Order: sequence, then structure tokens, then C-alpha cells
Amino acid sequence: MKKRPYAKAIAIADDQDQSPNSNAPSCAGKLASELPIVGLGCSSFSNFFFADGSKSITLPLDPTHPVIIEWMNTVREAIRCGINLLDTAPWYGHGMSECLIGLALTYDNPDLRNVLIPLPAGLTRANLIINTKVGRYEADPLHMFDFSAARVRSSVLQSIERMKCEYIDVIQLHDPEFAPSIELLLDVTIPVMVELRDLGLVRAIGITGYSLDVQREIIQRSWDKGIMFDQSLTYCHYNLHDQSLFSAATKDDEASFASFCWSKGIGVMAAAPLSMGLLTKNGPPDWHPACSELKEACQQVAAQCSRVNVDVADLAITYALSNASIPCTLLGMRNTVEVYKAVSIAARFDDDDSSSGQVGKLSVIENKLLSDITGPAGMFSRLKSDQREWDGKLIAKEFWKDVPGGVVEAEKSMRL
Repeated sequence: MKKRPYAKAIAIADDQDQSPNSNAPSCAGKLASELPIVGLGCSSFSNFFFADGSKSITLPLDPTHPVIIEWMNTVREAIRCGINLLDTAPWYGHGMSECLIGLALTYDNPDLRNVLIPLPAGLTRANLIINTKVGRYEADPLHMFDFSAARVRSSVLQSIERMKCEYIDVIQLHDPEFAPSIELLLDVTIPVMVELRDLGLVRAIGITGYSLDVQREIIQRSWDKGIMFDQSLTYCHYNLHDQSLFSAATKDDEASFASFCWSKGIGVMAAAPLSMGLLTKNGPPDWHPACSELKEACQQVAAQCSRVNVDVADLAITYALSNASIPCTLLGMRNTVEVYKAVSIAARFDDDDSSSGQVGKLSVIENKLLSDITGPAGMFSRLKSDQREWDGKLIAKEFWKDVPGGVVEAEKSMRL
């Protein structure tokens, strides 16, 4: 599997002039020097997706269940193929995904050795990059989000226990746009994440959420207080219909979010190159927040790809991996077939040594499709900029309207 470094972020972080003020409570954490260009997004290992009997799966996991065996094999084969970055969260299956990773990394049963794929010989914890999150947990809206200090501490310890992984490489602040306030995060949540980084329970701290504006504000205000984030994970902002990760912000001509992060020495990763199902032949799930215009445009793109025997999902993944400024793109994989498909696409970039810009070997047909889709006169050019994405902050605001006590009571409880 092709590896890429957090090159831009690391180079900038080494510049002492870019360090936060001298009152910083902690130096920056330690990110892995290189990442596989494809990381394993582990939300698929849960009953969020009711395929192949997963609806019937509950905790504690039964390692002899056929679906659990398939999921364990998916993790193990991904690692064997060089996909050594696992990204999960307590939210994924409300603990199910993390428990599955723990099984995949440790479970052994002589009676199942004919069906369980073995882990690579000599695999150690140092060979893996295991990232998880804090802040989002349960299905019940009253208990879905908890950014309190006590919950952050207990969550990290619980994640380590579930995954049997000794430490977390990057602990990410999950969906901060849903926090009752940014002040709560700055006063309570983030200082505890720094504390855990200082203690060595986590190697680095990160942030992940849909709204780039919210991420930018939190990173900047933390910086101003002397706290350094190490990583940002974005999703649905670098794909065929939305490249806003690298677009200049409209407000006051600010630098792109990626450039903003690099200026702070922050490594940037991307997820959801299929835009949560928009860029697939079957289309997105019913709950997808995209507007009808974007959904229709994506289906038109899928149809255009099909006419020349190209799978729109394959093209979308290829496009995402082709930007060498992104060291790693997270993909969900539910079985070994999807692992092999991801590995096959990633192999197209094995010989690329470029450190920036578009790389990889694209066919004439693929280049023509990309021009027709993403170019200035492409199919998505007909959409207004706000139709190419959705309003994550508005979605969060609407969520709290339906929670008894709303953000006021939630903030009070999380500050206790």
C-alpha cells in the first residue's frame, strides 16, 4: 500500500515561529510519520447498516457469528494488505465497532482457524494507527452527546479497553458543531484531551465534523489559548461535487481550510469520498442531508459514468486518492471484497512520487469524465455553491430543538 507523509503539516510544525504562545500547557502530540493512502473507516462494523444479518447483532459480540467473523476478516485482511490505519468511534454501533476491532486484533479460536484470516506474523501495536473519538455516543437524543470532562476521560479508557490497544494514536473531538457551545469545548472538553495527550493515553488530539467553519473557529481559538491540535479529519469536502477543503473561504478571502490547518502544523485527512452514498449507482440513504438538486445531479453523473462502463464509485475513489496533498482517505469496507477493490484502486498510485497536486494514472475515459464532471462547465457547475454541500450547523441547531431542555440544560450538565 502506498504511503504518504503529513509532509506539509510536519514541515510547518517544525518552524518555531508557528508555535502557539509560550503559555501552552502542552507541546503538540506525535502523529505517525507516514499513512496508508487508504484508511479503514470502521463505521460499517455496526448495526447502523442492516445488511447481511447485522440488524440482529447486539453487544457483547459473539465471535462465532458469521457476520462478526466476516467483519474480523475484513479488518485482518485490510491490515495484511497494508491498510494499517483504523478509524472508529464510540458512536459507531454505540460501542460495537470498537469492540469488533478488539476482537479482530486479539481473538483466536482453534475451531475457527479454517475460516478466520490470520493476522500478519509479528504484528505489533506499533505497526498500527488506531484513531477514535469523544463526544458522541448513544442513540437516545438525551444521551447522544456528552462533552463533559468526566465522559471524555472515561470514554478514552473505555475505548482502549474495548480495542485492547494500549493507547490511542489520535483522539478526535467528534461532531463539535453539536456541542451546546464552543465555549464549553474550550473550557472543558479540549483541556481534558490535552491532559490525556500529556499522560500518554493518546498520542495526539484531533477534531472531526462536517462544518469546516466550526473546525476552523475551534482550532484558532484553541491556538489563541495556547493549545495545539495535531490533526483534522474532514468528510464530504473533497469529492466529485465538493472540493471546498481546498477552496478559499468566502468570508474575507480567508485561506482554504487545508491551508489554514497546514499553517498551524496540523495534519489533514479526508473521509467519505463517496459523499455518504451520493456518488454511487444506488444513490444515498433516505436520511442523507443533501438537497434534491444535488442528489439528482449525482445520479446524472452516475448514469453518465455507466454509459461508458465506469462505476461512479470507483471514479470517485480514484479522484480522492489522486490528490497527494491528502495523505490518507478513509473508506468504509464491510467485507474482504471491498478491501480488495480499495487495494486495487490504491495500487494505481504505487509509482507516484509527487508530493502535491493531482497524481496517478487515469485513463483517457476517466480524464474526460472528470473534466465533464468537475470542470468549470461540468455537471455540478449548474448548482449554486450552497447546493453542493449542506448546512451542518443548521442540522445541529435543529437537533437541539427536539431535546428536552435544549442546549441550556445540556451545557449545565456537561460543566458539572
